[in-house]
Amino acid sequence: MDPPALAEQLTGRYGAFLCADEREPDCSIDLAVEPEEGRGTAFDAKLILSGDRYLLDGPRFHGMIDPCQKRAKLRFRGPDPAWGIEYFLRVVVAIIAYHNDGLLVHGAALRAGAATFLLVGQSGSGKSTAVALSHAAGKAVALGDDLVLLRPERDGWRAYGTPFWNIQTVERQGQTSDGLVTGIYKLIKDNQIYAEPMGMAAATAELFANAPVVNDVPELAPGLLGRCRTIVQHAGMQRLHFRKDAGFWSVLPGQGGA
Repeated sequence: MDPPALAEQLTGRYGAFLCADEREPDCSIDLAVEPEEGRGTAFDAKLILSGDRYLLDGPRFHGMIDPCQKRAKLRFRGPDPAWGIEYFLRVVVAIIAYHNDGLLVHGAALRAGAATFLLVGQSGSGKSTAVALSHAAGKAVALGDDLVLLRPERDGWRAYGTPFWNIQTVERQGQTSDGLVTGIYKLIKDNQIYAEPMGMAAATAELFANAPVVNDVPELAPGLLGRCRTIVQHAGMQRLHFRKDAGFWSVLPGQGGA
């Protein structure tokens, strides 16, 4: 890749996720990047489904993703190409995950022993805060604090860490870890700590809202709703009211609470 500095930056970002074997890729991506002087990471790109292909188009982006052919292309022109590439990779992973019976979720995942808890919520709901509090208290290993990959197994759904953390997060010790999801929790900031059940319809809608990229493609909505419902049926979902301390662990199953 040219310039070499960009290759070095991307290696530092994604190097931990390199495969050790020669397995067939789920998607091969052809990148063409034209760095420009200036600053700014505000991207405006529209994703549409055209036949079997997804097209991403905007002032800085010209992208194509073909899940059936397992290939994608990106032409990016602008400042901060590393972030432009990551933006595209997030889109690609979300689409490829969906077409491989999985789901990329806007959430955090915390693994404590054999238990893995998925915390969902829109930006500002407290995902990164919950991860930081848990880490400081030595309660869990974080698989991620922004985007987590879910894949189906015979016994439920397994969460996998991704390189797609909040950009300011430095501590990513568990980013290549995984764990079978024990429960899903919608975060709610509160002065009290308690968990309350959610009905199937509300829980399905919440997970749908936190399935980025694919939830913005109208043609995928029926299948995505079914996928979200299946995940909730296996793992369950509750509202987790928490304050700015690690006390919420007391109400998680097997962690000192019910």
